[in-house]
Amino acid sequence: MICDTCKTCEVNAVDDKGNRYIVDAGYCNDGTGYIEINLYDADRNWLEVCR
Repeated sequence: MICDTCKTCEVNAVDDKGNRYIVDAGYCNDGTGYIEINLYDADRNWLEVCR
């Protein structure tokens, strides 16, 4: 969790080569505008984070 008032969303994605991913995005609902996006492969192995 990135803050006390965090909201999250998770979506499944497929790239043009057929690889499957999970995109987990979170943001603070406290006016700071902070976001965090985590990228996982289809087996839920963490690949990358963007903040």
